[in-house]
Amino acid sequence: MDLSTIIIGIIALALFVVPIMYIQRVQKKKAEKHLHEFIAQGEAQQLKLTQHEFWDDCYGIGLDEGQRKLFYVRKFKDREQQKVVNLADMKKCSVSNLSRESNGTKVIDQIELRFTPRDAKAQDVCLEFYSREVNLMLAEELQTANKWSTIANEGIAAASASVSSHTSVPTA
Repeated sequence: MDLSTIIIGIIALALFVVPIMYIQRVQKKKAEKHLHEFIAQGEAQQLKLTQHEFWDDCYGIGLDEGQRKLFYVRKFKDREQQKVVNLADMKKCSVSNLSRESNGTKVIDQIELRFTPRDAKAQDVCLEFYSREVNLMLAEELQTANKWSTIANEGIAAASASVSSHTSVPTA
């Protein structure tokens, strides 16, 4: 091989690799910025988020294991919705999957975590994980919702055990 062929090959490779590396770097910086903003928002709510997850560039959820509270953020256009769910106030968490049939195909319209409060008079708390009106494509939102339902139910059980151990009356 002559030198000009090697140089052309290196230039062609660089033209392919450099943009990919640039895109990855930009995405990594964006993810780090998103994480820092999310942690700061949690701290503003007096939460220390020990677990967290983001999806579809507009949703985030985190858990303060010490206080047993979930922190949820949903960004849509110019609006931002934040919710703090005290797991000690909840009876259970389930995944709500609203779907319909269209031309013989199941179409998922919405996925959300639904928290049932201990107080029967209180309304359920719903955290949206996917909405067909907002998101163009369904990716791993159902798996993510199932994962966080499990995490939330473990936190609810731990909070219940903690509350019942503090309220039990010693016998003589």
